[in-house]
Amino acid sequence: MYRIIRYYSGLSLIVIISSLTVNAQDQKPILKIADEHYDRYEYKLAIPFYERLVKRKNVKTVLLEKLASSYLGINNYQKSAELYKLIITRSDANPISYLNYGDMLKSTGNYTKAKEIYALYKQKGIIDVTARVAGSDSAAVWLSKPTSDHISNLKAVNTPSSEWGAVPGRDNTIIFTSDSLRYTLFDKKDKPNKNIYNRTGRSFQKLYTYTAGEQSAIKQFSKTINDFKYHAGPVVFSEDQQTAYFTITNTYPIPHKKDKVRNFYGSRRLELYSSKFKDGQWQTPVPFAFNGASNFSVGHAALSKDGNILYFASDMPGGIGKTDIWYSEKASDGSWGTPKNCGPVINTTEDEEFPTIAVDVLYFSSKGHAGMGGFDIFSSQGQKDQWSVALNQRTPLNSQGDDFYLVMKDQTSGYFASNRPGGAGDDDIYTYNKQVILPVIPEKPVAPPVISPVIPVVVVKKPKKGEKFIIHYDFDQSKIRPDASLILDSLAGLMHKYPQMSIRLSSYTDSRGKVSYNIALSQKRAKAALTYLLSKGVSAQRFKTKGYGKIHLLNDCKNGINCTEKEHQVNRRTEIVIVSI
Repeated sequence: MYRIIRYYSGLSLIVIISSLTVNAQDQKPILKIADEHYDRYEYKLAIPFYERLVKRKNVKTVLLEKLASSYLGINNYQKSAELYKLIITRSDANPISYLNYGDMLKSTGNYTKAKEIYALYKQKGIIDVTARVAGSDSAAVWLSKPTSDHISNLKAVNTPSSEWGAVPGRDNTIIFTSDSLRYTLFDKKDKPNKNIYNRTGRSFQKLYTYTAGEQSAIKQFSKTINDFKYHAGPVVFSEDQQTAYFTITNTYPIPHKKDKVRNFYGSRRLELYSSKFKDGQWQTPVPFAFNGASNFSVGHAALSKDGNILYFASDMPGGIGKTDIWYSEKASDGSWGTPKNCGPVINTTEDEEFPTIAVDVLYFSSKGHAGMGGFDIFSSQGQKDQWSVALNQRTPLNSQGDDFYLVMKDQTSGYFASNRPGGAGDDDIYTYNKQVILPVIPEKPVAPPVISPVIPVVVVKKPKKGEKFIIHYDFDQSKIRPDASLILDSLAGLMHKYPQMSIRLSSYTDSRGKVSYNIALSQKRAKAALTYLLSKGVSAQRFKTKGYGKIHLLNDCKNGINCTEKEHQVNRRTEIVIVSI
């Protein structure tokens, strides 16, 4: 997959323009060759040279870090994790190597070890890892209780390369994006296109059509669109299938910079284009009015059912995180209005990308909300900048790898992409069928189930002053558990919906242990809940927090009283009270 952040460094595709005085590679030191490829994000070319270098004695840590980063750049998480494991044993390891190692462990399903490394990173780095840790905890729970949804690899189109971005087209076709040399375009002499993306060693991404049952089932989608020099795709269509909105890597002249060996190269970013279908073919593409490829990327278009709201991913100025979901409204004259951010319920300080729309449901992928691996798929109801709390779609839709671009073709089925283990290649397309369980109506009324106080109930009504939420903790711990995160997610959504709402967080422990220790532990619990809510974009000015230790017990489990663990659990809590609304 070529996500916005994979197209470019932060977001750029580095393209060599010319090389004026460079000798043959075998006349240069190996390190210089490796670093030149690395600096141009040509990881596929850099890796074999770095591999030769790390076999030597007294290898510098920075060299290992570049090799690990290169493997990360081509989605080889297992190899990257192996290298970071070695790197963090060195005293001069960059703190970001700890964070990357934790991410690689999480992306390979080693959640317990990932949490250990995140804890080490917290001692060295400044990036908040609360959501990463919460995702590791949630993943363990979700894996033990998967949903009844069904997924299946679409083997007819997947190759050892990357296939993703599948959307329904006309006449039961599927349009998808691929960089496989098997599907690469051909020139007039019937020779394969020699334009290779040196980051992966594969073709540039292009759009293809798959029709089940035909002899030549996979064909080029549109020569007009695929004729863009670099990447083209994914695509989304208007309801009547007469307008296509698609992503390309910009091709106009760009400022070049020169490195020490006089290689000239520059950065290319993503842009949105649209095309009308007329006379049996797609017409000349038209750029989106708010592309800004000299400074930022705009890509991954999604369209509301009525065609009047265009959603997309971008790192344009004014966002919340690295990449955000934005929207633009169509004016009466057919032009698109100034983009606006979809807001902090959807966007985090990390990456949100791959938006798609199914009626009033937004599906998107995120690295900032608590998830199982790299990108996880989330859903939220609403429109523009008013959304319900983002819900993780859990396993089997989500996995330890990157899961993204879920497109629903009807209410219960669709397509998504993933680089999870067991696929045909890098990114694969999967079919998705949502299991709908119809309620069983009993012959006689039955009593409602008893809900444990630890099980969260998501509040959807308007909150009231004095209303209370309670979250619980494990013994001697302050981390936010998966059950608590659901309550806090719901609370964050309410606070975004009601911007005048303020709350008080009061944290407690059970009766065991010293008074001073329990006061400190309760303060950690209050801080953990506060940090979690801050990570959801809620202002710190709207909170009051305090840790009370082991006072205000909710039962008779005082110090020295023999109580069960379940009884002690009731007292290990943070009470969240609405102070004003």
